[in-house]
Amino acid sequence: MKQNAYDFDKTIYNSDSTMDFYFFCLKKNPMMLVELPLTGLYFLLYLFRVCSKTTFKEKMYRFLRHVDKANSVNNADGAAGVDELVLEFWSVHKDKMADFYKDLQRPSDIIISASPEFLLQPICLQLGIENLIASRVDR
Repeated sequence: MKQNAYDFDKTIYNSDSTMDFYFFCLKKNPMMLVELPLTGLYFLLYLFRVCSKTTFKEKMYRFLRHVDKANSVNNADGAAGVDELVLEFWSVHKDKMADFYKDLQRPSDIIISASPEFLLQPICLQLGIENLIASRVDR
């Protein structure tokens, strides 16, 4: 069986999905801004190679704690808040999928990305893509 492998961000998705999701969440919950100073600090530390990319990402994804709280109104424990927001995000951003890929897409394609798995899994399911290799992030 022949398989094609594609990078997700800026290849089959015409933007950076993580950044788009961050700004989408920020519009929904401006309280996420309280994490900005720490995120900015760790970004600088990463740029100057004082900390690892993993450490930076751990600090960056702290904004998810606020997303979960903002969307936990209808959830007993708030655990589904991020998942619900991801689905809402893709309902708005699905149109950023590259036109070339719509014509070439096959269920056997392999999508590879540094973006979080929890963010890309729903769109891959919607598109009928069976294989995803992405970063595992505790949402």
